[in-house]
Amino acid sequence: MSTVQWRAVGLLAFVPFAIVSVMNVVAEAVGADDLAGAVKPLIIPLLALAFIVLGPRRPLAPCLVLLLALLFAWLGDIAPTFIVMLAFFLCMQIVYIVLFWRYLRRSRPAMWSVVYAAWWLVLLVLVGPSSGPLFVPVAVYGLALGAMAVLATGTTMLTTIGAALFLLSDSVLGITHFVPSLVFPGHDAVVMLTYTAGQLLIVLGVGSALRRGEAAAAGRLPLQA
Repeated sequence: MSTVQWRAVGLLAFVPFAIVSVMNVVAEAVGADDLAGAVKPLIIPLLALAFIVLGPRRPLAPCLVLLLALLFAWLGDIAPTFIVMLAFFLCMQIVYIVLFWRYLRRSRPAMWSVVYAAWWLVLLVLVGPSSGPLFVPVAVYGLALGAMAVLATGTTMLTTIGAALFLLSDSVLGITHFVPSLVFPGHDAVVMLTYTAGQLLIVLGVGSALRRGEAAAAGRLPLQA
C-alpha cells in the first residue's frame, strides 16, 4: 500500500477514534463528566488500533516504539492522580524523544523551535509559585515535553504540528491545575481537543514517514525530507 493509499484508507480507519474523541470533547464542554470519563479510556486504544491495522509493517522497531508511547499515554489517561499521570506522561515524552531522534529525524530541529525554551521559562513562572513540592517534577516534565516538541520540528510537518498541539494541551492542563485564577470556561474541552488532535497528527506523521521510507527502500520514491 502506497503512502497516498495509506492516507486515504486511514480516513476510515481513524473514524472510531475521531468519534470517541469528539464525544469526549463535547462532554467536557457541556459538563457531562460521567460521559467524558467513560469514553476517555477508549481514545488512545482506538488510535493505536488504527495504526496497528494500517500502519507500516517495517521497520518494526519505530512502530513498536510508537505503540509504547501510546501505551504510556493511555496509562496516563486512566491514572488515579495527577502525579501518577505526570509520571506516565513523562515516560511517554521520553519514548517520543527516542522515536523522533533515533528513527524519524530528517534534519536538525528548526531554528524557530527556540521559542520552546521561552515557553518553558514562562510555564515555570506561572506554575512555580503554586506547585509547591511538585515544582521539580513539573520542571523536569516541562523539559521533556519541550525537548519532544523541539525534536519533532526535525521530522515531518504533521508530527511537528501534533507535538505543538500536545504541548499546548499540557500547558493548559498544568496552568489550570496549579493556578485556579487562570481557569477559564471550557478549559477541559480545550485540553482534550488539543490532546487528541496532537496525538492523531503525531501518529499520522509517523505512519506517513515510515511508509515513505518503505517506498524509498523499494525504489519507488526518493528518500528525502
